[in-house]
Amino acid sequence: MLRFFILILLILSVTGSLFAKELTKELTKELNRVVGLVGNEVVTSRDVKTFHIIESAVNEKKVELKSLTDVNQLGPLVSDYLLSSMVYKEALVFKGSELAETDFKKEELKVTQLLRDRPDIFNLWKGLAVSLEERNSMIKKKIIARNFLDLRAQANFASVSEVEAKNYYEQNRRKFGGADFSQVKENVVKFLSRRYSENRLKDWLSILQKKYGVRHLALDLAKQNN
Repeated sequence: MLRFFILILLILSVTGSLFAKELTKELTKELNRVVGLVGNEVVTSRDVKTFHIIESAVNEKKVELKSLTDVNQLGPLVSDYLLSSMVYKEALVFKGSELAETDFKKEELKVTQLLRDRPDIFNLWKGLAVSLEERNSMIKKKIIARNFLDLRAQANFASVSEVEAKNYYEQNRRKFGGADFSQVKENVVKFLSRRYSENRLKDWLSILQKKYGVRHLALDLAKQNN
């Protein structure tokens, strides 16, 4: 079997490795497939896969290899990248991009550990040919975007008055199974506060999407086909 494999390699080298060249061309085409835009930044599937591995390591989430190799599962990963990229750009505008070296080292270690503990992900990583500079840049982008998003979430915190909570209770009595307002007041206030805060954050993200000309090309294509 080994001799056969070596023979095939020799034939390919003698014939100019036409098949190998075509295969490499297709792989390169896939890795460089444009999947999104953030202003002048062109986002490729390679960027998205690299970022997802780093993001999973930083967030200490399990990486599913299929999500990185199945083109049909790439959409949500593209959305995550576009979100982080536009928030990162906004952080730079408001000088929210300071990053302590200790914070970077901590997250860098997580990425190193993930690649060490997951040979399948490491093999994919090698195929992506991520340079040290690219890796460090994406780690910093992830951390800065996450921190700035947390700050905005705190700034968007919405307080809820007792009157607002009582009105919601009166309009949705059936949801509370006959419980008195005094019994559910605290939960109603927390629920409304969270909903208002989330809506404010969504509005802010929508503004950023327009400001930075964010386009999810896979979604755009899907809308055109419908």
